[in-house]
Parts: sequence; structure tokens; C-alpha cells
Amino acid sequence: MSVKGSPSQMARFAGCIPVSPSATLQKVVRERRARRTGCYITVDRHGPILISQKLSHLVDFINRTAPDPSSKISLPALHQICDTSNNRVGGWAKHRYRVRFVPLEGVREAFEAERAQGPPVSFILGDTECYTLGPVDGSRG
Repeated sequence: MSVKGSPSQMARFAGCIPVSPSATLQKVVRERRARRTGCYITVDRHGPILISQKLSHLVDFINRTAPDPSSKISLPALHQICDTSNNRVGGWAKHRYRVRFVPLEGVREAFEAERAQGPPVSFILGDTECYTLGPVDGSRG
């Protein structure tokens, strides 16, 4: 995985929660001023899995952590690629990022399924009070 900066540097992004492999997403509440009731889950072929309720947070994070200028992306590009898989690039923006929208009811399951298949590094972007993390086994610690 080649992402510019260490996870601690990425965590300095405003409203960024690093999700450790020993934690799981427990609950998601709708953010204020979010246009849709759900989350965007972004898979990066060369980096972490990202989750946010706003595409603008995803674009900002990707562009701040991009290893080179060719890895940067625009908001319209992510919006256009969202929930597509039948185009000529198979739903990947810049052959690197795939975005799908998941309603709030299914966010926890979808995010954990992506984490199980992808890299161990993942980040939650946005209003940190809207997300609750807990231990993997579900017990209270």
C-alpha cells in the first residue's frame, strides 16, 4: 500500500477517525447537512477503505493523501462513478477508486464486509460524533 504519509499524519485530517483492525463500526447517525441518508464507502486499490456521508470529505482526504498529482481526483469524478460497475472501466475512477452509496440501515454490514476483503487500514471521515466504534467481539471494554 503506497499512500503518502503515515496513518498518524492522515489522522490529522479534520474529522478523521482511524479504525483499527480490533474495532468495528457499531452505529451510524445521519450527519447534519448531509444530502442523502446513508454513507459513501470508497475502496482504494492502493490505500485504505474510506467511509463518509459526504463526497466532499472523501475528495478532500484523497487529495491530501495522494502520493502524486496523478492520483488526485475531483468531486464530479467521484459522483459520476458512484454506484456504477457496467462502464468501460468497471466502476473504478482513475482505475483506483470505487465508490458506492449505502443507506444508513446497511452501512455497518457493508463497511465491515469491505474491511474483511480489503486492507486492514480504514478511516471514517466527517462528524466524529455520528459514528460509534466498538470491539470486534461485541463485548464492552
